[in-house]
Amino acid sequence: MNSRLLGVVCVCAFMNSGTAYAASFTGLGVRSVSKVSPDGSFVFNDTGRWTATGGWESWDSYSGGTLTGSVSAVSYDGSVVAGSLNGSAYRWTASSGMVGLGSLPASYSYSVSGISSDGSVIAGTGKGTTDPDITQAYKWTAPTGIVGLNTSAIPPSNPETSATGISPDGTAVLGISPIGNTSGYWAADGSWVDLFGSVFERPTVASTDASVIGGDAQHRDIFRWTASEGFQYLNIESMESFANGISADGSILVGSVFSTANDGEWIWDEVNGTRSIRSMLVAEGLDLSGWSLYSARSISADGSIITGSGLNPSGQTEAWIADFSVVPIPPAVWLFGSGLLGLVGMARRKRSV
Repeated sequence: MNSRLLGVVCVCAFMNSGTAYAASFTGLGVRSVSKVSPDGSFVFNDTGRWTATGGWESWDSYSGGTLTGSVSAVSYDGSVVAGSLNGSAYRWTASSGMVGLGSLPASYSYSVSGISSDGSVIAGTGKGTTDPDITQAYKWTAPTGIVGLNTSAIPPSNPETSATGISPDGTAVLGISPIGNTSGYWAADGSWVDLFGSVFERPTVASTDASVIGGDAQHRDIFRWTASEGFQYLNIESMESFANGISADGSILVGSVFSTANDGEWIWDEVNGTRSIRSMLVAEGLDLSGWSLYSARSISADGSIITGSGLNPSGQTEAWIADFSVVPIPPAVWLFGSGLLGLVGMARRKRSV
């Protein structure tokens, strides 16, 4: 299905820097998306992947029928996919096809919550098949296979831990332990790092090296933690607040909040604070008449590409992609623009004389 580019690409050129800021918005023609690959080249959902040049291609056509099930996480360039199928977690590459991650000693149904940039580390949670309240966080690598993760507050014989994300470098698995009333991450050596003490929050996204971590405060607000500054609330308050994506350097977060007005997507950065992605696009001159954007699902590593879902002008649920790219201006265009600005300045001076 071909994607539809909505509105006009607006280019705001900064002639003194030789770069231009371009914004575009595209309806993807499908109901939902899972992730954008961190390099921004692919958008994934459970049925296929999308590129700006080729549109959607089904997994059957791309993988030769070797990939089915939910898509939960993708590597930096989109070459490794992880997810779950019929209660089992898998890892997929074009060369290997779908390969199961294995199982823990107890009987669990497995989900995937994150993958490292190179696809070598996967994190997720096993949920008890007889008692779904019993959960076990795990970490998978090719040398070790699937390994259960526990906190110091929870003995291995009675685990209730959940993995909620992973840092792109694979060194930190984000997680929570409701019984131990603790939340933080497992370091590369498997040790537990409690980030918040008696404050029980849910970390979901991390910068490349986990020096910046974001998440939700019991779904009522969004927090951002840094190794240098500690913990802060972002005052994105709602009955339902979620942090769904973060840039590689941790400077930008995106997510969603419950909103009766349907526009529940948000973006945060240190300079501008919290803004609506829709309002940013409209400010750049794009026509989003009839669109309501209610969720931002993921963001590329450089922070320029965001995916999400919303209601299209026909009132149907549709996934979308917004591109806020910085593009170079060719020297000839830069000179023309500089000359044009000079002529405008001369004309204004003449009128003032």
